[in-house]
Amino acid sequence: MQLLDEEYAGKQISASTLKVYKASLNKFKELNGDLRMQELTRDQVVAFKRNIVQGGKDNMANQYVKYLKIIYSRVLKHYKLADVHKPFEDVSIRIVKISEKKSMTMGEYLTFRKALSHYALGSSEYETIRRFLIMCRGLRFSDTTQIQKTQHYFTFEDGGTKFQYLTVNAQKTGTKGIVPISASDEVLLQWQPDGLLFEKLQYPVYVKRLKKLSLELIGREITTHFGRHFTGDFILNSTGMGLDDVKAIIGVKSDRIAEIYAQKDIKEVLKKFYKAVEGMEGG
Repeated sequence: MQLLDEEYAGKQISASTLKVYKASLNKFKELNGDLRMQELTRDQVVAFKRNIVQGGKDNMANQYVKYLKIIYSRVLKHYKLADVHKPFEDVSIRIVKISEKKSMTMGEYLTFRKALSHYALGSSEYETIRRFLIMCRGLRFSDTTQIQKTQHYFTFEDGGTKFQYLTVNAQKTGTKGIVPISASDEVLLQWQPDGLLFEKLQYPVYVKRLKKLSLELIGREITTHFGRHFTGDFILNSTGMGLDDVKAIIGVKSDRIAEIYAQKDIKEVLKKFYKAVEGMEGG
């Protein structure tokens, strides 16, 4: 706690980061009591995680363990302590389950993809599905409102393959993310006369349209955030792509779009994503 306060005072971490880190520590202390750093064992960490999971909070458990692991490493480094028991070794921190309220199956996703061709180009139904499918690449609705071709669309060729992606400055968090555009996604890139990817539309209007369409197509109402959850849960976590890949697509911290474009690791993420999409959609 003292180290976190010092880091916050030195502007090394934000107020929000301080809050979630302290919440993790307090929860661990609540369930396990006070422990010296070098008394912490893997069994205690696993028991802590299991306790929270049993309360039906899988994602919360993974977040707590993730933050505890970060704090543990920082304390060891700061005070030059040995990692005696390796308490976080082989303890999974991946988000492996998403709330049923925001979960969408692969079959439901593919239903939306197939439905796109059943509506007239430019119709409200067509545009609703087109935007939702872009959100199934990790975006919030607010992120889709500012995408411009001249500023956010990039391509490059590597090994005879054309790679396309969008860079998006997340409206909610300010972080930059990449949106891979596979060959089957090209139909989604229909630029408006003003250069934007989508027409300007109020969020409540779009949600109403999406709920109506989803009820017709898959028999239940869904909202915009289902697409973002689908990205991490199904496309990424079930294809062998790691957490770093998820971070790169859902949002990475980078100061310059040019840096993103030039980085080799971004190319590798795109290659893996393209391969994953080919398998998901049957090649």
